[in-house]
Amino acid sequence: SDVYKRQLHMGDVALLGGALGAHLVQVVLALLEVAAVVAGVGGNATVFESSDVVDAGVHEGAVVADDEDELREAVCTMIPWEALGFHLVGNASNGLDALELVERLEPDLLLTDIRMPFISGIELARQVREIRPAMHIAFLSGFDDFEYAKQAIQYNIISYMLKPLTMDGLAAELKAIHEKIDARYAGLRRADSAHADRAALIIPLVLARYENAPELSLIHI
Repeated sequence: SDVYKRQLHMGDVALLGGALGAHLVQVVLALLEVAAVVAGVGGNATVFESSDVVDAGVHEGAVVADDEDELREAVCTMIPWEALGFHLVGNASNGLDALELVERLEPDLLLTDIRMPFISGIELARQVREIRPAMHIAFLSGFDDFEYAKQAIQYNIISYMLKPLTMDGLAAELKAIHEKIDARYAGLRRADSAHADRAALIIPLVLARYENAPELSLIHI
């Protein structure tokens, strides 16, 4: 959005005019105005990379991180991931390995314990947010501690589950998580459609205004 906010100084306009002509400069200004409107300059807009957004209803990739080997194995093998809308792409027994998996596999969901070797689940979430800001993170923790929950909230997690948790209970929560993910993607598609409709309405009006306006008198400053 910073690009759209920049103002064309008279010197810039003059240089453009010398190369392109006054009428074409007017068209450029019109297109910049349209771009600013469509991008929602002045508002809070979030940009999602294409790798961060997938169509709702498909199987989202998931990574599980927990240092309890038996629990991690149970979660990986006893949960019907595909039936719940996920594809389990990897698992890790510590935070560093989990971070490497996230960087390499780019999953849509990270299900992680909080206390793990090397780096904690909280620190893992912080680093994941830097490289995959739109990824969904869920905590599976054995600590019913407000301080942990407060730290988790700042990383915009999608779920905070407490151990012990039955496999049925975890499966039910994963189903709810998938529904939340679908709802978020549906909202993004609606917003994208609204921006497209807005552009289709505004572009002809703005271009018509500049086409009917008198040509600029360009002076080198």
